[in-house]
Amino acid sequence: MDNQIRYGFSRKEDGRMGVLRTDDAQHISNRRRFASLGLGINPSKIATANLTQGCKAAIVSEKDCGSVISDTDALITQTPEVGLRIFTQDCVPVFFHDLEKTTIGIIHAGWRGIKTGIIENTFALNQRLGISAQNLKISMGPSISQCCYEIDGEEADYFLSRHPSCTARNDGKTYLSLQSAINEKLLLLNVFPENIFINPDCTFCAKDYSGYKYFSWRRDRQIGATHASIITILPRSRI
Repeated sequence: MDNQIRYGFSRKEDGRMGVLRTDDAQHISNRRRFASLGLGINPSKIATANLTQGCKAAIVSEKDCGSVISDTDALITQTPEVGLRIFTQDCVPVFFHDLEKTTIGIIHAGWRGIKTGIIENTFALNQRLGISAQNLKISMGPSISQCCYEIDGEEADYFLSRHPSCTARNDGKTYLSLQSAINEKLLLLNVFPENIFINPDCTFCAKDYSGYKYFSWRRDRQIGATHASIITILPRSRI
């Protein structure tokens, strides 16, 4: 196959991407501009996960373009030119594709989804499509990092017991690396470590010449201040 995988993650400078419950004209304009100008994706050919902080994934196709797929935190497609989209603030956007570039997917991975099996359930759907974990490349986009992600309560109980190596103690507080927890799960699912890429940027503290590079719920508590993550397969004729 001579297809090309194209994916991307918006930054603060791209504008607020909003949330599906509080759409306004500016959010919609920002989304369309990022998709079309930033990634070369037709905004009308995008399927969007509803995002429930849950563990359900769905397989979509061209008939789902323009739709919000209910009760999902992960999407998969084998249809070229269909874009898959999620919105995040501090959670981890996980992009993936197979080595033959026939299958793509995107996962919204927050701590609840990691705990309840969003990674495993998405890979189970991949298996149904005949795509093995050993045949996948994974890329985690910018998200909150261990340096800034303090946890307690139910969240701390789970990760301290199930993923202790992904936590750290500092001044009596517990900090979590969501990326490391995802990486552990990917390795258990038999993804090759050399096929896993983790973006080092922390959405809470990463800065550039203009200030903070990303929005962060933990830092700012602003509804609608989200990033868009999109992935698509472009056929050779479009490249």
